[in-house]
Amino acid sequence: MSSLLGLITHLKEEKGCKIILIHNDEGLDEINLNKFNEYRDKVFDLELSYMPSIDSNLSIIWPKGIDHSTREVFQLLNLNNIRIMQRVKWAQEYFYEFISNNYTHLNNAFMLKCTKMAIIYHAYGKKYKLAELTKENTLARLLSTYKNGPTDENEDGSLDILKILEYRAEDQDIIIANYLTNGYVNFLDYKELLDAAETAYQKGNVEGKYWDTWKKYSDNFAIKQDEFISQLQEFIKTHAKDLSLYHVSESIKFLSDMSPEIDLDKLLDDSIEKYVSENEEIRERDLTHPNMPRELIDRILEKAGAKGKKYTLLEIFKSLAGSNSWTPEEVNRLGHFEASDFVNWLTNENDGQVIQLVRNFKNRFHGDNEIEISVLEKLNHALEIMKNRSALDKDRVEKLIN
Repeated sequence: MSSLLGLITHLKEEKGCKIILIHNDEGLDEINLNKFNEYRDKVFDLELSYMPSIDSNLSIIWPKGIDHSTREVFQLLNLNNIRIMQRVKWAQEYFYEFISNNYTHLNNAFMLKCTKMAIIYHAYGKKYKLAELTKENTLARLLSTYKNGPTDENEDGSLDILKILEYRAEDQDIIIANYLTNGYVNFLDYKELLDAAETAYQKGNVEGKYWDTWKKYSDNFAIKQDEFISQLQEFIKTHAKDLSLYHVSESIKFLSDMSPEIDLDKLLDDSIEKYVSENEEIRERDLTHPNMPRELIDRILEKAGAKGKKYTLLEIFKSLAGSNSWTPEEVNRLGHFEASDFVNWLTNENDGQVIQLVRNFKNRFHGDNEIEISVLEKLNHALEIMKNRSALDKDRVEKLIN
């Protein structure tokens, strides 16, 4: 530093040169900064400081305007590096068209995460590696926040950028990380991941709007009954496919209680059908929401029984009566089989365990609920038909089963 300042003085005073020095004294180490400050008044006749505001630099990179969330991130970090801003913009532009056109519910969150990850990578890459931005590591950092009290500082006193940004890792972050490190992403490789994220965000957005609608009921008396009923009914009709079955059922019951002329039973039936189709196994003990009405539970179990027809009677009986371990609720799978189905099975099944399976089934199930009662009635009716078919079949039923 002394040599540089000496050269400038020599050129200026001995050679008559006019010297312009462009510098960033904040980038100097302590020794050179002290030396620079010691002689700056003697060496420089005039100093001009160029210190544009964050908004000024943002307007250079985004001359047509910048979205609020991106501006807020730079302001939150007090980050005024125009080169970082440019790299963030390039990252946004790379993803924007594909994500916004194909994943409308995920778009805003994805672009905000793109902004945060690009800043972390380019501005704080020496301190935070992309490998640190995993779910496990960000969760550990979050737990540390609660353990040590809310603070934006690390143990060494430096700012913890992840805490300031409230950074939370998600599965789709790997897509952004791959772009930042490789400069390219094959979106087809991540279609399944992006589709799942889109579904999750869609449900999350609808869930928030659901509670916003109900807040009009619970917060005050401002909204009138007809207006609230109309809004709730329209919302349920529009978004039932993205709401939980319980919320659909709860809302429909409320609407029916308030306005008995409203009939949304078909909508409820569709929601039940969707719930049953999305759940491979449905057991009564799983339907334990404290406010779930018994009528709804019965309708779900009835639908689940109908779904059970994709299993053969032999498969169901082996599951329920073929070993010492069974799940009683699986009897729901038999709910939509008729007596004629049992007769057809008993008549044509060649498996050597049929009689034993029927006997075990009758010993295990005694009509403890409506479905069991119905199934046993149909099975016993089928056995009576078998008894009437021949003396041999009557003997089999009476001696080997009953």
